[in-house]
Amino acid sequence: MISVNATDFKNKLGQYLQKIYAEPIVINKMGQPTAVLLSYAEYERLINQGGSGIKTVLSEKEQALESIRQAFKGVRARGVEAS
Repeated sequence: MISVNATDFKNKLGQYLQKIYAEPIVINKMGQPTAVLLSYAEYERLINQGGSGIKTVLSEKEQALESIRQAFKGVRARGVEAS
C-alpha cells in the first residue's frame, strides 16, 4: 500500500490515480492516515464480498448529506443565505 501526504497527493493526483489499479493509496494529513483511495473495481469487490458494514456506513452518510441538503433548501426558501 502506498502512503502519501495530502499535499503530495494533491500535486500529483493524476499519477496517483494511475497507481490505484495496482494498490490502494493511504492519504495522510499532519502525519495521520486520513483517507484511502482505491479503484472503483476494488471498491465494488469490497461492497459485494460481505461489505454489508460498508453499505450501512455509506447509507448513513448519504442520509446525513440528504438531511443537510434539505436544511439548506429550507434556509434558501426563507431568503436567508447560508454561509
